[in-house]
Amino acid sequence: MRTKYARIGGLAIGGILLLAGLSYLTTSVIWDGGFSSGRIIIVVQDDSGHPIEGAVLHVCEAGSRQPAKEYPIHEHGLSPLVSDSEGKIVCHQIREGLQFGGRAWLLFWVIPVGARAPDFDCTLTCSGYDPLFFSIWKLFESPHEFYDDFPKVMHVVDGQPVEMKVFEHHMVLIEAK
Repeated sequence: MRTKYARIGGLAIGGILLLAGLSYLTTSVIWDGGFSSGRIIIVVQDDSGHPIEGAVLHVCEAGSRQPAKEYPIHEHGLSPLVSDSEGKIVCHQIREGLQFGGRAWLLFWVIPVGARAPDFDCTLTCSGYDPLFFSIWKLFESPHEFYDDFPKVMHVVDGQPVEMKVFEHHMVLIEAK
């Protein structure tokens, strides 16, 4: 009786291992990526469309309160990112090209395993307003698909002028109750 259960258990474990191996072989990829370099302009407004001066952008490693210093937002950690009288916060992502990558696969064709792109949590705060939470990826969204369609600016990186795409976003803060 004991050997029958051992054989069934062994077959079950073998089947699971076989399926895991097959899912690795059929879904495994080596990938790479990066945040687009560019100037990011955030226009902070109230729900009436008026600019909010003094709003602060905070960028932290996802799921933590650990500030992300200088990456992916170059100025973060060097000086506070605070909106001006027009409600504008201007910052940059200066790295170009590949910035991260790895190997990933889907265990049993469903469960993600392996390297993932880094994520950062952003928060816009201002006294008298509820904080606004969003992922860093929102700052790199654009209605423009091709490089030539983006508005561009010149920015100095490591002493060299570099043409950069402009990502502009209007964000609304709601008055605290």
